Amino acid sequence: MAYDRAFILERDLTVLPEVPPPSIDVEYRLAAPQDLATLTSNEHGYDEDKKLGAVKRLGEGDMCGIAVHEDRVVGITWSCFKEFNSHGIRLPLGQGWVFGYRARTVERYRRNGIITGLYSYMTPILREMGAVRDIFTVELRNEASPRGTTRLGSEIIGSIHTVLLLRKWRISSAPGGLAGYIGSDLNRPPFIPSPSSTFPKVFFSMQ
Repeated sequence: MAYDRAFILERDLTVLPEVPPPSIDVEYRLAAPQDLATLTSNEHGYDEDKKLGAVKRLGEGDMCGIAVHEDRVVGITWSCFKEFNSHGIRLPLGQGWVFGYRARTVERYRRNGIITGLYSYMTPILREMGAVRDIFTVELRNEASPRGTTRLGSEIIGSIHTVLLLRKWRISSAPGGLAGYIGSDLNRPPFIPSPSSTFPKVFFSMQ
């Protein structure tokens, strides 16, 4: 049995705090299929099947931002406008929401401010697509990521607790009010679970 915990964070895309530029020269741009073809298993965690899946997600409407240094992809992040999908929990998104996922910096280039700069680059693009708030998750063991995203005004609004049984069955729990919050349009107050939704909601899935 294995246990994991992730933070749920929310970011207001209408506010863009100033962030320092990366400490190395990078170019930020939206990924094209030919960019995804250059990703590797060792540096980016993309084998051939995952690269095919990434190209498919582009075709289905997801957006991918990349950071390029010396003609190599050194940072990547994805955005989905349809659903929240993390740790076996899948929830539809209301109008104005975007789900950020699979943000990664190549290990040898970490601690250079690359992902923070990539988030900053993507913000006006997401706003042009009608997004007002970004929701995403960060693993508890990933100490640097929450610090980087909070520089952009992100706030932790909850946690996901996950137990993996027999390397197959996954049991995850999330705040009871999360589905109603991110599933509604964005003319509502900040995330405050109602009394009837203070107990976590449990989700079952297969690994």
